[in-house]
Amino acid sequence: MKQEKNPKAGSAAPAAAVRGVADDGAPGLRAQLAGLAGALDAACDALDGARRRGSDLPPAAGAILDNTPLIDAQLRQARAQLLHDRGVLPLQAPTGDARILVLAREAAARDDGRIDRDGLARVLAAVQPEAPLRLAELRLFPAALRLALLDGLRQVAQRGARACEERILAAGWAARMLDTAAQRSGDLVLLVADMARQVEPMGSCFVAELARRLQGQGAAVAQALAWIDARLADDGSNIAGQVQREHDAMAADGSLAANSLASLRLLGGIDWRLLAESSSAVETLLRADPDGSYPRMDGPTRDLYRLAVERLARSSGRPEADVAQEALALAGVHRAPSEGGLDARHRHVGYYLLGPGLAALEARLQPKPALTRRLARRTAQAPLAAHIGAMTLFTLLFAAVVVACARQQGAALWLQAVIGVLALLGASGLARSLVDMMAAWIATPAPLPRMDFDGGIAPQAQTLVAVSARLLNSAQVDALCRDLEVRYLANRDPHLRFCLLGDLYDAPHESMPDDDALVAHAAAAIDALNRKHAYDHSYATLDEEGQPATARLRIEPFLLLQRPRTWNSGEHAWIGRARRRGQLADLNAFLAGTGRERFAGIAGNTAGLAEMRYVITIDAATDLPRDAARRLAGAMAHPLNQPLVLGADGRAQHGMSF
Repeated sequence: MKQEKNPKAGSAAPAAAVRGVADDGAPGLRAQLAGLAGALDAACDALDGARRRGSDLPPAAGAILDNTPLIDAQLRQARAQLLHDRGVLPLQAPTGDARILVLAREAAARDDGRIDRDGLARVLAAVQPEAPLRLAELRLFPAALRLALLDGLRQVAQRGARACEERILAAGWAARMLDTAAQRSGDLVLLVADMARQVEPMGSCFVAELARRLQGQGAAVAQALAWIDARLADDGSNIAGQVQREHDAMAADGSLAANSLASLRLLGGIDWRLLAESSSAVETLLRADPDGSYPRMDGPTRDLYRLAVERLARSSGRPEADVAQEALALAGVHRAPSEGGLDARHRHVGYYLLGPGLAALEARLQPKPALTRRLARRTAQAPLAAHIGAMTLFTLLFAAVVVACARQQGAALWLQAVIGVLALLGASGLARSLVDMMAAWIATPAPLPRMDFDGGIAPQAQTLVAVSARLLNSAQVDALCRDLEVRYLANRDPHLRFCLLGDLYDAPHESMPDDDALVAHAAAAIDALNRKHAYDHSYATLDEEGQPATARLRIEPFLLLQRPRTWNSGEHAWIGRARRRGQLADLNAFLAGTGRERFAGIAGNTAGLAEMRYVITIDAATDLPRDAARRLAGAMAHPLNQPLVLGADGRAQHGMSF
């Protein structure tokens, strides 16, 4: 791997002087990262070789060699961040480097490689008034900062490798001089002259090591040192100055290496999303969302919105701030439902960045999307037509190849026609398999926007987790309740409750002798869980006079809803009505206050169930990972995912279903 040319890790331009003169993407940083990785590998190999040959490494070089796992990890992180990023980065004149890399080098050069979050925020803020940073620059700033810090370590490692080579060279000349002084002292001057001709120029490490080995070795050697000192004086230096220069360089490299390594460790503890958002003009604009939802979304969803702004700005040639303002303008003209509006989503800026309102925003911006994106959009608009068209194209192509081969072999026209018909039959199956395989490669699941419920599910989004099961016997009921407790322990939240939605096992009669005992055992198990995990929850409210007050609510997280059997003529048995689909329908009716009679057995506190907004349904064999319920509730509560009921049939025409 080739080393990069003209490294500029030490250069630091004032923030006010930054000017973008052209555009370069993340591939430019990837190329620099590849060169940096190769140079670091070569320098570390040289240091390791010098250590194996018995050379004492400079302290800074030794620290770098001992921390190669950290350096490798940082290289991998930077490479992973740059791997699929297609962001456009302005370049800085006259160096031609990405502007964000110049800023990163400036941040790394300050305070001798020591960085902190406040210092990084000041560096980013300094450039904003004159040339606002793009979203891609803020997103790739961590990778650029790693490049800058690693480039400083690369320079230290290369200087250390050169120092080791000079020390080894000086040790060899010193040994020859001492041997010559002991056997033929008159030839010492000639040997020194040979050294002066072959070692040009004499570096400070070479001179310091040579002086250390020859000091106090007799009069003849002292004369040789005097001659070397005189030789250095011709260049405006001397042995003492070179020794001092080496000590100063070692101290500076040691400080730079220690600070850079510490800074690399610190990078993992910085909240880069928060730092980027605090420095982004687009983020400030989007937080003025008329619906008020944007500030309450989680970080990855805000990233999606900013990526949409960046993509539209790139395809339309407009500044990113203009795109955000256009989306806000569209959202601001619609009234809220409380003011007579029909669809609350129209007041959310995301409706125009990621939702159905994107066409209205594009009509204002007049973007020119890339060919691949246009094809993907047309395919998404007519997936069936695209699927059939691709199958037809591949079928004809495969059949044409077979017919062409037959023609080359001299087959008659009637035989070519027969072969073509037969080839169409076989090629259709091959084409379908190929199209299905390509669809699996090309189709990427769209990220689901979410509200930020990491601190707890919002009161207006109370959620019930319903575990669907059939009650077979006491041991199985105990296992169901243990699993229910595990799900609760991984998803504790005052606005989240867990329901065992049970049907009795299929039977030849409506009731069986052990039914009452089985239901009583299940109710006792739920009551035991409630006694074990019930707690008081305090929340803010208003008293009778409208003044702020604090209320306490007793939370019992667990609930049992058991349905009776009904006769099913298709299965010739008494079962729960419509099985799982019937369970969910009866549960919805129960939550709406109209289906209490559909359940024969109820255990647990049913107060407050009418306030449940969302239901997460899983079967008994499905786990609920840690905080998964909060994430699902956050997705359901997002404006773009909420159903919109239109028409007299009461069906949801828009929104996500889970």
